[in-house]
Parts: sequence; structure tokens; C-alpha cells
Amino acid sequence: MPQPHGFSYATFGSGLSTSYAVATGQADTTNESSSESFPRKGTLSHIEFELSSISSAASITMFLTWDSAGDRPLTPAATQAITTGKTTAAKGGVIFNMGVPFNRPDDATAGKVYVVAKTDAGTASASARVFWTK
Repeated sequence: MPQPHGFSYATFGSGLSTSYAVATGQADTTNESSSESFPRKGTLSHIEFELSSISSAASITMFLTWDSAGDRPLTPAATQAITTGKTTAAKGGVIFNMGVPFNRPDDATAGKVYVVAKTDAGTASASARVFWTK
């Protein structure tokens, strides 16, 4: 299996709740210096969520889209349980393994992918790294 070549970074400014929120995956060197623009084509490796201020949430449901409205899915929706921190239960994460090939449509925004996510209950602050290979 190829190793991840790079990743695009997305942050959910208002956090996550039981309603879907959308964050832009892109190069964001202010928050994540190693992040890169989402490539034209490649294969999704995995998506890693970093969570804090977890309150009553037990799982995250997410999918990727080509548009900021969340109407042009790149992946199906998937749900994973939150793994909470060893010493701090209000911190944790979720990893979604993908293996999905992609080729950005001509009318999609270059260098970006959109992460759509929600919690099963409660709230959490969140950021995501979308890993890919070219």
C-alpha cells in the first residue's frame, strides 16, 4: 500500500454538533505547517479527526464533498466511535480509513476538498487532516 504523500487541513470553526458542519480541506500553513493543497487526482488514504472539548459525543459521522454546500459527495457517509484521551476524556480523535481514488471535476475548486461532519450527540471542537497519495 502506498504511503500518504501529503495532507490537507480543515478546521471546524464553530465546532461539531448533531447537525452537519462543513470545513474546507486545503493548505493551511497558519494552523498546520506541513499541510498542502488538495491534489487534482490521487487516492484518499485516511481522514484523521482531532477533537477537544468533547461533551456527550460518542461518535463522528463524516463524508467528503467537492463543494462547500456538501451536495456533491466524494465519499459515502461513515461513522466511527471517538477514541477518548488516556488522561483527558474531553480530548480524543477518530480515524476513517478510505482507499478511495479521486479525480477532481473541472468545475470543483482547485486545491480544496470539503469535510462534512457531525456528532451523534453533544458537541466537540474539531479539526481534520485529509491524507492522500498521488
